[in-house]
Amino acid sequence: MAHDYGYFYPPYYVPEPWRTTYVQQHYPERHYPLEHFRHGLANAVSPLVHPFGHDPRVHSPLADIRETKDAYYIEIELPGVDSKDNLEIKWTSGRTLLMQTKVTRPKIEVAAGDASDKKDQDKNEDSKGDAGENKAIALTLHERRIGPFARAFSFPTKVNHENLEAILRAGLLRIKVMKKEVEDVHPDHKNVEVTHADA
Repeated sequence: MAHDYGYFYPPYYVPEPWRTTYVQQHYPERHYPLEHFRHGLANAVSPLVHPFGHDPRVHSPLADIRETKDAYYIEIELPGVDSKDNLEIKWTSGRTLLMQTKVTRPKIEVAAGDASDKKDQDKNEDSKGDAGENKAIALTLHERRIGPFARAFSFPTKVNHENLEAILRAGLLRIKVMKKEVEDVHPDHKNVEVTHADA
């Protein structure tokens, strides 16, 4: 299902409007003590390097990533998303997975008698905004993030596109990405026979 997430694409080249996380590799056994620091620093200086980069209206949801020998397990917090119909998950390249959705405020039904001024209410029926459906509703506290959410994950190894599992439950999206079996990069040494060509 195609969704309109309201991304703004200016007439010059910029990176994608969403944040891309480059997943670390721990299998085979590896140890990168500065890996978390490197990714954190890259995210901090990104607005300076690309001042016209990520669309500020596109939120980046919080996520955890765990890895086993055979798979990656991604858990993404999506409070307010209660239906899979509001989610889109797709591969943008051989190793990059993109998740995007849109969070909206639930509608509030207000009785006609609750409006203080019926004329003002009728006048503002077509207005847009957080409470555009009824000006009798006032937004007195705005702390939640509302609007488009997107985040991409780029894996360091080849992954299987066919066996991906995604489950949405209680505002938590859980994704399982299986790794592809990689052939041994150090095959047995074999001699190559050289044929002598007569002059």
